[in-house]
Formats: sequence, C-alpha cells, structure tokens
Amino acid sequence: MDLKSAYLNGELEEEIYMEPSPQFPCPRRHGTQTQQGGLRTKQGGRVWYKNVKAELESMEYTRTKAVHAVFVRLRDGVVFIIVVYADDFTMVCRDIKFIEGDKEALKRAYYMTDQGELAWILGIHVTRDREAGRIELSQQKHIEEILERFGKSDVRPISTPALTNEHLTKLSSPEADVKAYQRGRSPGPRIRHRSTR
Repeated sequence: MDLKSAYLNGELEEEIYMEPSPQFPCPRRHGTQTQQGGLRTKQGGRVWYKNVKAELESMEYTRTKAVHAVFVRLRDGVVFIIVVYADDFTMVCRDIKFIEGDKEALKRAYYMTDQGELAWILGIHVTRDREAGRIELSQQKHIEEILERFGKSDVRPISTPALTNEHLTKLSSPEADVKAYQRGRSPGPRIRHRSTR
C-alpha cells in the first residue's frame, strides 16, 4: 500500500510559519501558518509516525520493541504483520481476506493506493513459488548497481579470490577517504591482483 502525502497527515504541536511562494498573493509578504507536519519541516517525520502508530494501535496492532516500524497483531491464532517505511505499508498474513479487511480500514483513515502483491521492498526483489510454498529475496539489482558504480561490472568470479603466497603489508595511512568510502562514493582501496583471464 502506498500512502499519498503521508507527512501531511500529522498535526504539528508547535506554531510553524512558512514564507509564501512568490506566486502566492500575500500582502506585505506575511508568513503563513501551518498546522500540518509537512515534508519540509523537521517535525514532519515525527508527527507522521505518531499519527500512524496511533491509527495502527486503534486497529489492535502493537509496535515491536526491536524495530519500531514493524507492527504485529495476533487474533484467533492468526498473526498479522504491517511494516511501515515512510509512506509505504507492507502487509503480511497467512490469509488474504484478513489483509483485505485491514486495507479497507487503512483506506478509510488515509488516502492510499493498493500496489498489489509485493514485488519490491527497499531494493529487494521478492518472488514467490506458491506451489512449493517458497518466497525468495534477491538483491541482484542492488549488487549490479554497486559493481557498475565502482567500475567492476566486467569482473569474473574465481573459486579462490585470495592470491596464493601473497604477503600483505600494513599501510601507514588509508588509501581511501574513510567517510566517502562508507557512503559508497569512493572506489575504495586499490586491490592488487593478477589477471585471471
């Protein structure tokens, strides 16, 4: 499920004034007050989360202690799971009729669109084999994007990537900018190896 304008559903507790757009006729450039927790406010995410948490709790869901974006409900021996990521809801249950009921309840509370059966979540491709009762998760697309970003799209796998009789020496300083490397923006340290072609 995809929720439209999610951050506008939260009511701000503070008074926030925004400068109007030049196209908006406003005498003497007065500020305009907003009560909604819009996307561009620092409080937007917090007030949206409080709003959706309260709505799910009214539907008898409980937030898990380990991951605050995961809500669980147990009713008549059936487990329902809803995962909230920004404005996307992923719903899991053994019986589709229970999911349909919760979808309708959420549509009454928010303007939502049904995205159908789950195929992608956070860059992970989800495929099902219903006959075998199996769900597969793949990050192939993500891996290919990383290889392309670092210019390694044409690398070939080998059974033993480490070089035999290679003696590593300690570097006096890093070969890459640590912060850029952690963000995935740097090609990282240069690895010296023999050609396997």
